[in-house]
Amino acid sequence: MTRQETLTIALLPAWALSCCALFPATLDREWLWLAIALATISAIIGTILRRLGLAEFFVKIVQAIPGSVFLYQTVIANPTDLLWETAYYVIEAAPPMEPHDGFRVLTAFALWVFYLILDLLVISFNQVCWSFPILFAPYLISALGILEDVDWWYVCFGAAGFLLVLIGSAKARNPAAGLASLLGLGAAMGVFCLAGSIGLSPLLPNWSVISLNPSSPDAVTLADPSVDIVRNLRRSEARPVLKYAYTSGEAGNGTYLRLAALPVFTSNGFGISPTQLEYVDRDLPGQAGITSTDPVELKVEIGSFVSQYLPLPWGARSVDVTGQWGYDPVNSALVSLDENAGQTTVNLGYELTASPLSWTDEELATRVAGNPADNGLTLSLPAELPESIRSLAESFNAGGPTAGQLLLNMRDWLRSSEFRYSTATQPGTPMDTIEDFLLSSRTGYCEQFAAALAIMARSVGIPSRVVVGFLPGSLSNGIWSVDTHDMHAWTELYLDGLGWIPLDATPGGANPNPTSSPSNTPSVTPSSSTQPSTAPSQSPTATPLPGGQAFNLPGWVPTTGGIVLALGLLLCAPRWTRAIRTRRRLSPRHPLPARVEDCWDELRDRLIDAGQEWPTGTVHQVTETLVAGVFADDEKSSQAVTELALLVEQFRFAKEQPSGDPAALIGKLGLTSKNRWFPRSLFRFRRPPGAHSR
Repeated sequence: MTRQETLTIALLPAWALSCCALFPATLDREWLWLAIALATISAIIGTILRRLGLAEFFVKIVQAIPGSVFLYQTVIANPTDLLWETAYYVIEAAPPMEPHDGFRVLTAFALWVFYLILDLLVISFNQVCWSFPILFAPYLISALGILEDVDWWYVCFGAAGFLLVLIGSAKARNPAAGLASLLGLGAAMGVFCLAGSIGLSPLLPNWSVISLNPSSPDAVTLADPSVDIVRNLRRSEARPVLKYAYTSGEAGNGTYLRLAALPVFTSNGFGISPTQLEYVDRDLPGQAGITSTDPVELKVEIGSFVSQYLPLPWGARSVDVTGQWGYDPVNSALVSLDENAGQTTVNLGYELTASPLSWTDEELATRVAGNPADNGLTLSLPAELPESIRSLAESFNAGGPTAGQLLLNMRDWLRSSEFRYSTATQPGTPMDTIEDFLLSSRTGYCEQFAAALAIMARSVGIPSRVVVGFLPGSLSNGIWSVDTHDMHAWTELYLDGLGWIPLDATPGGANPNPTSSPSNTPSVTPSSSTQPSTAPSQSPTATPLPGGQAFNLPGWVPTTGGIVLALGLLLCAPRWTRAIRTRRRLSPRHPLPARVEDCWDELRDRLIDAGQEWPTGTVHQVTETLVAGVFADDEKSSQAVTELALLVEQFRFAKEQPSGDPAALIGKLGLTSKNRWFPRSLFRFRRPPGAHSR
């Protein structure tokens, strides 16, 4: 079996293993089989053409034919539309994505290109180490595209693939190598790669966090909770977030749980505001306008939910929770101040006291717009807002209704049969999307409904903001269970005498105010096939929150991994340097005279690494000393040294060019290094007399 065939046998499964790191991105698996089929055909073509002795340039051209034909047959009919459609699908869809023809085709083609690059680097150019970034590319795509949803162990697919390539390379260089030595090499490299992956993990950026007002010395860094809504709603399988139970007071229909309000509205949509946090211990600042009823007490247990914000009901008075927390008065949120704030909520339990809202639609209809004293923050509208949306909002003012009645009319219109709930929204800018939602398609999910009500309210002078949090969830045996499909957005409006009151304009949404009565305007009842429902459904019985759903490295692990990586690099550097030097000296790509001198130097270094001293004198004198001393009892090594010395003398003194294979003679030497990790030959700063300088 030739070197190229050995490498091909190792390369194909190594590449296929690395492709498995894309599994978290999609439920579809057909892209993998398509890619494997294309890569296998290219591998077979390469093997046959190399057997025939054709040039590598021609081999690569013919290997590119299968994927080119595949792409031509599937894409060429309408390439632009397919590319844009797939791009929008990837941007909008939540991982793991449902099967999609464009994604399947383009992913299979891209992975096939990865295989051709690997074939070029490893087989054509003999650059095995450069296969590392290619084999880890699928994992990086998943990790950077899906962020925290990718389990850490998916990196093992790329690592296992790289180990296969290394083992295949070792076998190709030394066909007589046994299985034990190859597995030993694999185990050593596996430990090194694992330490490296852990050590380098802190260097990856946290794309889910944005910086607010960085010029301000009092600014804090907060995440935008709205970025996860559509991704969580589109998950094919809901993941548990938290459970809560009422320990005192009436449960009613459960409670909405707020994360944060988004009061800033620009051409990029709604977002959080720069803020200064107020340190709190247990009691929370009062919220103006809340009509207190009998307080309720809740016990909450969070699972693997990662957030800077603590889920709280509106009207929370106090909270008993571990860690350091600060109250955000602008966004009405409780924010973690711990060093590892993003992980604070994982497996967190806490108790709280809250005063539920208490108002009726009839009472709301009598209210006028209030002033939240926020310098117009919740009334501002961007200049890019289409005039058609302003006109639409003004149309609800006909007849001069109060601000409260106007809001009820807007809410009920958005919840009517004229609108349809769907997470498949139209692509475009935020302004384009909201205009399409209100005036054209009238199709969207909770963010569009909440934003539409907030924008129309601002257009008629009512302060408003979008809120991100969770629906009440489902009830079972006295325990409310909230999962990722319950993530939600709704609107809060500021009315005189009531303060901030929540309205949910999404069809099928629960009522944020459990004591309010429905308005006289009919509202729709969405079908269960297209809208989320908050009605009780089959859910797990009341059991402790499941643990271990997310693997979260303790803070000391990355630091320790980095130290291990640095020490591993220092430990391996001498051995790798020695191995690279040996490989360069024995390489058949060098001219034969140069290889003869290189092999004579290699003989000297191997002797030194074995704990022996290099004799002084001419080539002939050195040979006699070695044959009579070190190799006196090793006839095979003595013969190899004698033949190598003859080649050196022929090269140096004979007029005719020498012939033979000096590298093969080096392979016959019976020398074993006493310390492969710290070879003595690397630490001799004075070169022995007569040593070659190459």
